[in-house]
Amino acid sequence: MAILTKEQALKNYNMYLQAEEDILVTGQSYALENGMELKRADLEKVRKGLDYWERKYNSLSGQRRVFRAIPRDL
Repeated sequence: MAILTKEQALKNYNMYLQAEEDILVTGQSYALENGMELKRADLEKVRKGLDYWERKYNSLSGQRRVFRAIPRDL
C-alpha cells in the first residue's frame, strides 16, 4: 500500500475543487433532444470528496480542529 503524502492529498483536494467549479459553471446535467437526460457529475459526491481530502490533508499536516465548550451548571 502506498503512503499518502500531504502533497498528494492537496493535489486530490485541488482536483475536487476544480471539479466542483466545473459543475457549477457548466451544470450537472443536460437534456438531449429525444427527452433523455445526461448526467455529467454528482455535485454532492464531489463535495463529500472535498470534505474527505480536506480532512486527510489536515491530518497529514498535523492540523487539528479545536472545539470550545463552556461548562454550565443548570
